Amino acid sequence: MEDLAQRPQLALLAGYLLLAPFYVLRSGLPQPADLLMVVLIALTAFSPGYRFPRGSRGPRRALFLFILYVCAVNILWVLVTGNFSFGKKNTMLIYPVFYLYNGLVFAALVALYHCFRERLLASTIHLVAASVILQAVLATRFLSATTFRQELFFNNPNQLGYYVLLSATIVVIGSKYLKVNVWYQAIFFLGAIYLAMLSLSNAALISLGVLIVVAFSRRFVVLVTTLVLLFGAFQFSNVGPKLVDNVALRLGRIGTGKDDNLAGRGYDRIAHHPTYLILGAGEGGLDRVESQFEGELHSTVGTLLFSYGVAGTFLFFSFLFSLIGRRPTIYLYVAPVFLYGLTHQGLRFTHFWILWAFILCLLIEAKGRAPRLPRPNFHFGRRKPIAPPGSARSHPGTLRHRPEGAVLPHS
Repeated sequence: MEDLAQRPQLALLAGYLLLAPFYVLRSGLPQPADLLMVVLIALTAFSPGYRFPRGSRGPRRALFLFILYVCAVNILWVLVTGNFSFGKKNTMLIYPVFYLYNGLVFAALVALYHCFRERLLASTIHLVAASVILQAVLATRFLSATTFRQELFFNNPNQLGYYVLLSATIVVIGSKYLKVNVWYQAIFFLGAIYLAMLSLSNAALISLGVLIVVAFSRRFVVLVTTLVLLFGAFQFSNVGPKLVDNVALRLGRIGTGKDDNLAGRGYDRIAHHPTYLILGAGEGGLDRVESQFEGELHSTVGTLLFSYGVAGTFLFFSFLFSLIGRRPTIYLYVAPVFLYGLTHQGLRFTHFWILWAFILCLLIEAKGRAPRLPRPNFHFGRRKPIAPPGSARSHPGTLRHRPEGAVLPHS
């Protein structure tokens, strides 16, 4: 309680993560949770003592370049087309605002980590998990009896499915580095699976399934516990059998819908306008685009390539590589997010950027914990230089780099 009184940013973050699934206005407009996030960003930016941790400069710079490019492309097309409308269907001016906002969310969370360290990471895991569990509990009271695909408090079922997938990715990666109770993980995944099944989003169901297979391949106890809870919940529930039938029916229809092809998702515009692949077409202004699908391109990677060209796509994936580096396990864990993104546009979803901020902070924390072993020194006949008295090298048992706050034994 003292921390919350002294650092209201933690309370605001908790409020945001718990309220994020509750949509009041139509998609694209600020929701109640976004107002809390704006206050959090302002407090973090103008409060003393908040700065970025060491090791975050590269990813922050890469993200800045990507967002700068996004803004430049969209503003350039606004000037070229003369489309200065704001808030209408074909608007282009609104899209830089989304990326600027999400970039500030990313920066605020990284700055908060510098102050709270592991406490922020653990709080994020528990708040994300609690939010999903809360949605699952509320779903038992707010199901629509006349709706095949449930959206709960979102504006459409795909938002619910994507939210569940991103939340599950945060918990999976977080539990790899921080200790999370097995039963807690199992209850969370029970709620996540239940919500994904309610959404009946093919992309979310398949992607969440892939994530669970990848995550639980070495966590047999969590897998078994989750399956036992899942079996028990569906066995003694009235909606369980019907929900399973709905999922089987939904998955069985894959490939039969009018949008279950590349043209139906909007990919055909890439073939119709190949020149946009150079620098990008920007987002919005769909009256310029020839496509079977009249809306925006339903793909994260496709939007990057068509809207921001090869240059913007390179900048985005440079950001990811600067953040994750050479850690193949992390790439495996985030692959389902991009699998989902093959058929849905998820770049503007704020949880997408919270995921990257969380991963960056988690990797910085893990790097700070790892012991730094001395490098082997091969002299090949040369004399080893004598260390000056009192230096770390003159005492073989002394660590050159010790954890912050650690006290060396007296000699």
